[in-house]
Amino acid sequence: MKLKKTLIFCILIFSIIFISEASAENKIISESDGTDWIAGSDSWKIGYVEGFIAGANIVWREFYIFENSLKSETDKAIYNKSLNEIALFEITVGQIKDGISDFYNDFSNRRIKIVDAIYVVKMQIEGDDPELIDSQIRYLKMQPIDKEVYDKCSKKYFAFRDAKKSKRNPTYKEIKNGDFSFEDLLNAGIFIDASDNLHCLFCHGIYK
Repeated sequence: MKLKKTLIFCILIFSIIFISEASAENKIISESDGTDWIAGSDSWKIGYVEGFIAGANIVWREFYIFENSLKSETDKAIYNKSLNEIALFEITVGQIKDGISDFYNDFSNRRIKIVDAIYVVKMQIEGDDPELIDSQIRYLKMQPIDKEVYDKCSKKYFAFRDAKKSKRNPTYKEIKNGDFSFEDLLNAGIFIDASDNLHCLFCHGIYK
């Protein structure tokens, strides 16, 4: 989590360099949402996306250099997974711009911050599991999640694991059967797919 937070912070810093001044008149970049996107001009939207992509890819290269200094293969695998999630290579400005506009056509998505919408669009472009994408969007709509709620749901998750001899996660079938609450998993920022793989859900924007 620390790596992702550091990467996003650096992306935002680099993005400020590239994004037009109009984007920061009233809000910092991580607070801008669908209402700001819809109100923006076409050139502002292009500038926003160009800046974000440039910032993300610059940061990716810098952290990739650091990854090569890691000795543990496990650490490298975890680090590489995080880097790949943050990178925006081989995705065009037009794809992201159009994807964000389509995303915000659904009025229920407009509270979601643009920095998060960008990565939802990335998931859609890359053909991620539709259930994972739907859960990620739902998780973002729930923000901000109260810390007490997060702590309570996290404790339930770890208690479930501790009760199992194999210390395993709830399975997809158990969640569907109601043996473990899907809502509690979302509150803890977790999604379990049909193959029982665990996914940590992201929230890069600032929600109040």
